[in-house]
Amino acid sequence: MNSRAEDVTVFTDETVRMDGPVREGPTLYEWAGLDGRLFSDRRIQGEYLRWAYEDAVAALPEGVTVRHHPCRALRIGGPREGRQQVWLEGRTRPLLADLVVLALGHLDAEPDEEQGELAGYARTHGLVHLPPDFTADSDLSRSRPANRYSSGASGSPSSTSWCCSRRGAADGTRATRRAS
Repeated sequence: MNSRAEDVTVFTDETVRMDGPVREGPTLYEWAGLDGRLFSDRRIQGEYLRWAYEDAVAALPEGVTVRHHPCRALRIGGPREGRQQVWLEGRTRPLLADLVVLALGHLDAEPDEEQGELAGYARTHGLVHLPPDFTADSDLSRSRPANRYSSGASGSPSSTSWCCSRRGAADGTRATRRAS
């Protein structure tokens, strides 16, 4: 998400060093007909990733099965070299898997205790607090020209946390957050 559309692809070409075969395919901008210099939105990138996933699954050799389980994995265990046991929400017995791919996604939508405290502090002091978000998708409609902003990332553009301060708060305070 933090790359221009022309730089996003899930396919390989001759420049990739790997053991498997080269599997060429379109970049995001080629597939979607976008201006490659721009950043795509989440919806378009999600559609591209879904299409690429379905294309890859359809191209698997005979005898290879992919099963999608649209639920939460609660626990994974098993030996390093061997079948993995995946406990899924709503099931009493683990799923046995030859391969487990962890696609952790983005932050939870519900604010945690720390975000609640920051939001409360901002309200008390007439400030604007934006919870962790991808900064390009943040709702800035509450901002005003006199607001000052700082963005503190915790390692990924999808987990960026904003703490916004406004000059001239009633008591002269500013909300700040230091990186941990």
